[in-house]
Amino acid sequence: HLKAPEDKSFGSSLMESEVNLDRYQTALEEVLSWLLSAEDTLQAQGEISNDVEVVKEQFHTHEGYMMDLTAHQGRVGNILQLGSQLIGTGKLSEDEETEVQEQMNLLNSRWECLRVASMEKQSDLHRVLMDLQNQKLKELNDWLTKTEERTRKMEEEPLGPDLEDLKRQVQQHKVLQEDLEQEQVRVNSLTHMVVVVDESSGDHATAALEEQLKVLGDRWANICRWTEDRWVLLQDILLKWQRLTEEQCLFSAWLSEKEDAVNRIHTTGFKDQNEMLSSLQKLAVLKADLEKKKQSMDKLYSLKQDLLSTLKNKSVTQKMEVWLENFARCWDNLVQKLEKSTAQISQAVTTTQPSLTQTTVMETVTMVTTREQILVKHAQEELPPPPPQKKRQITVDSEIRKRLDVDITELHSWITRSEAVLQSPEFAIYRKEGNFSDLKEKVNVGYALIFICVHILCCL
Repeated sequence: HLKAPEDKSFGSSLMESEVNLDRYQTALEEVLSWLLSAEDTLQAQGEISNDVEVVKEQFHTHEGYMMDLTAHQGRVGNILQLGSQLIGTGKLSEDEETEVQEQMNLLNSRWECLRVASMEKQSDLHRVLMDLQNQKLKELNDWLTKTEERTRKMEEEPLGPDLEDLKRQVQQHKVLQEDLEQEQVRVNSLTHMVVVVDESSGDHATAALEEQLKVLGDRWANICRWTEDRWVLLQDILLKWQRLTEEQCLFSAWLSEKEDAVNRIHTTGFKDQNEMLSSLQKLAVLKADLEKKKQSMDKLYSLKQDLLSTLKNKSVTQKMEVWLENFARCWDNLVQKLEKSTAQISQAVTTTQPSLTQTTVMETVTMVTTREQILVKHAQEELPPPPPQKKRQITVDSEIRKRLDVDITELHSWITRSEAVLQSPEFAIYRKEGNFSDLKEKVNVGYALIFICVHILCCL
């Protein structure tokens, strides 16, 4: 505390001097208190980190600190100016003047040290931050170059040629997606890059940095877009391939099942008429199943074509063609087996079962009513023609012949009546509104039964 002179003769001047000293001392104490706090704050900032995100925080924190120094710089200047005015009045004693001068020198020295230290800290933070950011830019550039080469190889590699190979490629793509997610952290960091314009480099350096960031951003966007499009393509192909594989397995199992079923049907050595008719019925059912299954075959071709149009792999195309050719061959073999079995049973009708009557055949037709068209085809196309007439020394069962003659006559009469009904004017109205396909099918069945009965009659 500075003391005023004790000389009473300078009363008014002394009071004026004491007032100025009080103002000076009060202001000095406030500034010194703030200065001490500012020095402690700078010291508390600690060492500069080597993590770019932490350094960014340190840089922004110190930036606020520098603004606070700038705001208080005027107060320090005011204290120094007030001290100079006190000394300039010549009203202070020599000791007081010396003490004020020392206080001013100390304040100025501490302020200058704090200002220089703060500027150096700001410069160091900027240098470290730019080094770290440039390092991140280089790392991103290297990563992009490596990933671009990686995606180029992935794109050049044909998809497949097997489903398991495609699944492996899907897993590889998932790894790429995970790498992109990890790299996103570094990209986000660079999108908030801190750029301080240096007076020595000016706008040129800033423009160059902006161009570098733009190029890296475009490359990053291209990789992300390719990765997304590739993922959509892989998922589409995988789904189509899995559906095709499932249909292949189901169709292959169905073919094997039907082949076994055909092989189990007896075509010769029948014990009785029922066994023979049972075989005919089974063959009719199998033929109907084949007719329905043609849609599945068409579906396989459609799925195959859909997959190949998306996949665009010659190797896979060749494998698919071979596979479908094998299926077609198995299908043809199955059809041939059915035809052969039907022919063998038909031959048995004419050679080993002369007692087969129309009534028995009608019972068989009734059991497979829903297969009537197939039975017609069997009767009209697949039964071999009756053997030429031969003189045989056999005893003709007149009762069987008589029954067949009567039944054939009744069948023919029924068919004639049915055709007349179908062609009548009264039926025209029903034709527009109703479904008479069943009646037509029954007429066709009637023709088939006549054919079978005549065939049997010729064998008697």
